[in-house]
Amino acid sequence: MKLEDLRFFTRVVALGNLSAAGREFGLSPSAASARLSTLEAGAGSQLLARTTRKVSLTEAGQVFIEHANRALCEMDAAMSALEASNEAPRGT
Repeated sequence: MKLEDLRFFTRVVALGNLSAAGREFGLSPSAASARLSTLEAGAGSQLLARTTRKVSLTEAGQVFIEHANRALCEMDAAMSALEASNEAPRGT
């Protein structure tokens, strides 16, 4: 599972619309749907109930989004810590 897929999933949930999230990531509607399907296959569960107008979280999706948000926050914090350590002066 890729970090970018988690970011995509959280945007779909935040926007409530698969196509809108796809546009933000530069994806066509079919590519956005395929990306979500790949994520669901990797998770082994349907995460979103989809209609032509909106998406809503399934029970599994509700559990997954909570963990995905925490994982993304931790990864962002880790990347910030690395960037800060790279900016510190080094050497003699």
